[in-house]
Amino acid sequence: DINETFCNTFGYARNEVIGHSLRDLNIWKYPDDRREIIQLLNKYGFFKNREYILRHKSGKNIEAICSAEIINIGKEKYTIGIATDITKKKELARALSLSEEIYRTVFENTGTAMAIIEETTISLANNELCQLAGFTREEITGEMSWTEFVHEDYHEKMQEMHALRRLIFTAPRNYEFLMKTRDGKPRHIYTTVSLIPGTTKSVASYMDITEHK
Repeated sequence: DINETFCNTFGYARNEVIGHSLRDLNIWKYPDDRREIIQLLNKYGFFKNREYILRHKSGKNIEAICSAEIINIGKEKYTIGIATDITKKKELARALSLSEEIYRTVFENTGTAMAIIEETTISLANNELCQLAGFTREEITGEMSWTEFVHEDYHEKMQEMHALRRLIFTAPRNYEFLMKTRDGKPRHIYTTVSLIPGTTKSVASYMDITEHK
């Protein structure tokens, strides 16, 4: 027997399935998966939460989490199986992974010093920022506050901008400040800072304009 969810998931009418085996329906994309399931059921009598790629009536792939158990009803043995369609969940995960990879690639190769700031701590710094400030990525990431790079003369102004940005959307995004570097040589910086929507994190870029001063 099958339920309505089976019909909706795999695209079959009830009368197309009743009286047929899953093998008849060619529901397994990979025959080895079917053989593995048979071995598990023969050895243990059940299996739980294993991922397989199944086949829709149209031929499209269905990524599913499957469980099954052999039960006895009278003198007869039956197999109860459950397949949960996780195709959309998997597609979303792959899309998010791709988006993160694209974001990181842009972040690392934009040619501009950049940082992701969580509250005051720099949670991510690209290579250009490391070169500009004179610190390694390991020294900066998760360890240093953006305030440590700001010359004392600009502390008050920068702190005001940081607080204001979290209160009103129209807070200034662009301004200049003097950056402290490891070698003690201050750099004139033109910065652009924006909150990342839906988070408390900021993304900041730093352009060295010292030579124009």
